[in-house]
Amino acid sequence: MEPTDRRARRTRRRLQEALSRLLLKHRIQDITVQQVTKLAGINRSTFYLHYKDLYDLRQQMEGELIRQLENTLAQPEALAGMRELVNCLYGYFAERRELCRPLLPPNGDSPFWRKCVLTIAARGLPALALIPEGNPLRECQLTFLGSGLMGILQEWVAREAPALPREEAVGFLTWMMEGMLRPWEPEPGKEQSQ
Repeated sequence: MEPTDRRARRTRRRLQEALSRLLLKHRIQDITVQQVTKLAGINRSTFYLHYKDLYDLRQQMEGELIRQLENTLAQPEALAGMRELVNCLYGYFAERRELCRPLLPPNGDSPFWRKCVLTIAARGLPALALIPEGNPLRECQLTFLGSGLMGILQEWVAREAPALPREEAVGFLTWMMEGMLRPWEPEPGKEQSQ
């Protein structure tokens, strides 16, 4: 690994962390490059070596976080079962909590949240083969499950102190997700509409 690559990654990480801290208190349009670079301890010219502006910084940060989420979901341990998937997602957000927190509601806008939901629904849940391929409601169910999981993870990330210890939270989320996967059966005696 080149020392300059390591230095560049460290610089980008410091800029991302500084922007994240500022986004907890201010809207992005109210933040200046000078505020970010001062908080990061980096000069403005270095900022512009890496990013066009603050929106580019946020966009690249979100893209990097989504790529890391995809990598997390591709790990064999994430695909071993629902509990393992939930545990990997919990770990992912625990490690990146300070970066993710300002990007998720109520602090941030919802595009990052939506990207997380779609990534979990497209990459994590289908790999577990929990919902049969031929099921006409499969996409809706996957999105619903991804939204529910992200909603609870988002609440956990937003709190200063988690409501439950990790093992209990993983157990609770697993129980909820598995409960939502029970096969749906129409009520007896009611005709299905076409």
